[in-house]
Amino acid sequence: MNNKLGLSLSILAILTLLLSACRVSPSGQPTTTPTEASGAAFTQAAQTAAAQQTEQAKDFKSPTPSATPTSTRTHTPTPTSTRTATPTPSNTPTATNTPTPTETPFGATYQTPNAKGSFCNWAQFVEDVTIPDNTRIPPDTFFIKTWRLKNIGYCTWTEDYALVFVNRDQMGARNRIPINKEVKPGETVDLSVQLKSPTISGFFQGNWMLSDDEFKRFGTGEKADGVFWVRIQVKVQTPRPEASRYNFATSVCLASWEGTAGPLECSGRNGDPRGWVLYVTNPHTETRHDNEPTIWTNPPLATDSMITGTYQTVPVEGGDHFFADVGCLYGYENCSVNFYVKYRIGSDGEIFTLGEYLELYDESITHIDINLDFLTDRNVTFFLVVDNNRVNDEDAAFWLNPNVGPP
Repeated sequence: MNNKLGLSLSILAILTLLLSACRVSPSGQPTTTPTEASGAAFTQAAQTAAAQQTEQAKDFKSPTPSATPTSTRTHTPTPTSTRTATPTPSNTPTATNTPTPTETPFGATYQTPNAKGSFCNWAQFVEDVTIPDNTRIPPDTFFIKTWRLKNIGYCTWTEDYALVFVNRDQMGARNRIPINKEVKPGETVDLSVQLKSPTISGFFQGNWMLSDDEFKRFGTGEKADGVFWVRIQVKVQTPRPEASRYNFATSVCLASWEGTAGPLECSGRNGDPRGWVLYVTNPHTETRHDNEPTIWTNPPLATDSMITGTYQTVPVEGGDHFFADVGCLYGYENCSVNFYVKYRIGSDGEIFTLGEYLELYDESITHIDINLDFLTDRNVTFFLVVDNNRVNDEDAAFWLNPNVGPP
């Protein structure tokens, strides 16, 4: 009996302990104290739910809101684009013109005058030494244009300065031709360029300037930006389309000239005691005025003197002749000279005489016409020679339109 009573009391004590361990919440639900593990599980579950909502937002671009009186949707802000934005190209710079080491544009003024109004690089046109404006040149003919220019700036032109073609008709010339000499302020210089006349009729003009050793252009005029030019007239003769192929007068500066006293320039000075060579476009001979290209070769002012022009080789074709009119210029009444046309085959070897002509001031001139058939297909060097017939007195000898071509 006592044993039964003890067992009952033990069971009652155990039940009392169990009831005290289980507390009831006001809502009637048991309250538990979450553990760290259960908290982590809850957090993971919440993140998973949020991720699913994000994925659903991606799948539904424009979800239809549910008709709930009080909106329970969580406002999703307009997203900043989740796609990679197309950036403004950072490697497309604003276009700029990078200067290049070439001549400044035609008419550009890059110099600033000094206090006296002068420019460092500045040229003054003095005169046309050869080929004055509107000179008539046969078609497809080489010729030399020479300008006389003066350095009126305050800087010296060095050998690296150059003639430069600007615009209009280039006529086969090079773009840049070094002057190859030094020209100090106040000095003049003769500058030449080799050109070739067009094959069609018309007036043709090429504009030129100078450039310094930094390839900056300069020229003439008030701002040192003006051009000087060569202007010719070409007229194709329809009845004679085979006009002369090589003209010795217009090619005067392609020859080397030498007097008894030494070398001469192709554009000399009237009255030079060493003798002179001048290109003339409107000669007044002892019989008439003319407008054909002409060379004035005046031997040195001494007895037994002569002057010789040695030309580059000329290819002679079948039917070619050597032509020229020779004599004395008007007003030189004491003129007495001998003309010689000489040649050699190639650039060296024996020199032969094609013709010899004595000219006095007698109101007549001599027309030279030499058949060159025996030199066909040969490269021939020609020599134009004048001596003063042992007398030094007004030896103004001219070669009018000397050329090689068909009759």
